[in-house]
Amino acid sequence: MKTMQQQQEWIVAHMGLLAAIAWRGYQSKGRGVVHIVIDESLKPPVGGPPGPALGLLVGYRATAEFPDHETDTTGPRGMCARYDPEEQIVVVVAWQDDDGMTNVNHHRLRTIPSPPDAYKQYKKRLDDKCLQESTWAN
Repeated sequence: MKTMQQQQEWIVAHMGLLAAIAWRGYQSKGRGVVHIVIDESLKPPVGGPPGPALGLLVGYRATAEFPDHETDTTGPRGMCARYDPEEQIVVVVAWQDDDGMTNVNHHRLRTIPSPPDAYKQYKKRLDDKCLQESTWAN
């Protein structure tokens, strides 16, 4: 999931849940991003889907948590300033390459269902202890 296309396909496949996480974060912390860290050392849950192990840390980072010096209008702060939280989400995907360099891609997407509707649909699942700003594997 290291190419932009792979990330976008994964995001689209999990859009409802990501939109729900975004809405919950927006309601509690204000504007921000769904932050996904790819950590291939994490093991998927027992009984998970077949295929390569893909560990993910999924959480929400408020705009205020990004460094003040970040002025790039295409980065998380810039995207957060321009998105409509009732219709769109901003997703940041980070991973380390084989040389240990950290790579980051930013995605701003209109969601179906909308973040408020997705939150209503996924609220029970989000309240589950395993999805409270913690490790979540594909």
